[in-house]
Amino acid sequence: MEINTIKTLKDARVLHGETVLDVGSRDCTLAKQFVENGFSVTAIDPHDFSQECDVPGITLYQTTFENFEDNRKFDIVVARLVSHVLKKKPSENILHLMGYAKENGILYFTVFGPEDVWYEGERKEEIDHVIQQAGHTVLAFHELRDTGKTYAGEEKDWHILVYIIQK
Repeated sequence: MEINTIKTLKDARVLHGETVLDVGSRDCTLAKQFVENGFSVTAIDPHDFSQECDVPGITLYQTTFENFEDNRKFDIVVARLVSHVLKKKPSENILHLMGYAKENGILYFTVFGPEDVWYEGERKEEIDHVIQQAGHTVLAFHELRDTGKTYAGEEKDWHILVYIIQK
């Protein structure tokens, strides 16, 4: 499934700042796009993508999000297509991720929708309520459906909910 994160952030008029935290960066494809747009990227992934991510402007930490510890705050936090591997409910992950955002910072977060086999069971209304209760604002929401391949090369019907949230 191809999601054009940079375009989505540009369209929402929130592609600004200097720093990005890319959670689940894989081979740093998205991190490289952020670098091309003038950002310094901290990328985290539990797998060793050190060769693919050896690019000026990208610092890769080989760890899980749950084990990642950093006191810095970022202009943009991205967690794209990783909600199914994070250990908490999507709404809890959103709150944890927002802890890494600067004041007025942006979180780009995807979660699997109810028509997706990887759906985590938390309804959009529940997620929206948690975001609102925490004092954050949903700036944009998109629902995507597509057929494509997983990283393992398996065919899959995708149903993705895309949130752009401001702290």
